[in-house]
Amino acid sequence: MAKNFDSAMEKPRTQLQLQDRIDELEHQLAQMIQQTELFPGYLSGLSHDIRTPLNAIIGFSGLLEESDVTKDDRILYTRMITRSSRKLLTLISNLIDLAKLETGTLSLVSKPVFLPDLIEDLEDEMLEEQKIYNKEHLTLRLNKPDNGTSLIVADHARLYQILKICFDNSLKYTDQGKIELSVTSCDDNHTCFRLKDTGRGMDAETLEQLFNLFSSDQMAPGNKMKTRGLAIMVAHRLAEFMQGELRVMSQLGKGTTVLLTLPKS
Repeated sequence: MAKNFDSAMEKPRTQLQLQDRIDELEHQLAQMIQQTELFPGYLSGLSHDIRTPLNAIIGFSGLLEESDVTKDDRILYTRMITRSSRKLLTLISNLIDLAKLETGTLSLVSKPVFLPDLIEDLEDEMLEEQKIYNKEHLTLRLNKPDNGTSLIVADHARLYQILKICFDNSLKYTDQGKIELSVTSCDDNHTCFRLKDTGRGMDAETLEQLFNLFSSDQMAPGNKMKTRGLAIMVAHRLAEFMQGELRVMSQLGKGTTVLLTLPKS
């Protein structure tokens, strides 16, 4: 009798679990359909983001051919071409990487990485970008790790890419003050990269949607589609793909701190 009662109770419980799973899948499907419907609008906005630097490259290249261009103008036009070229290259690279991450075709080449050399290369590039973006008044501090945290087994190119994306964002949204990178040993098995700036910061709503392709307000019917930055989302996905974590802490008007945690081996 007791056995029959248990069997009778088990069937409704299983049905409830099944129904919960069905409801969850239906919700995920509805979100996918909604995102698919939004995607043409997103691509339209993205094409504008591609055309903007491309038009700048074409326009300033044409100005350089003018016979009455002064030396100062030539320097300015060259800088604008370089800046726009970098933006275009970064955007296309992020699109390709995001596609690889989404389709599972991205591969990693893990090997020992000597962090002081990587940080030195990053510092050289960021000092160059300071000049290109007229941010030479900012203080950049890239602190090399001590001997205890100088080595990590990871994909060198992808680690560099994540750190550069985070640095680019800090450089873009910091008008005064400093940007500082430090590397520490979180524990015996993980290395922490902490990037802190004194920039504009983000409000709670922006922070909550930071790693999403579409923000929640864009999901509402009738709302205008806006493109979202792909770079930080790519960095977040790459960190996860490397068995790590990328966290962002920020307050509007009080700067931003990015914490990248990766396994040492």
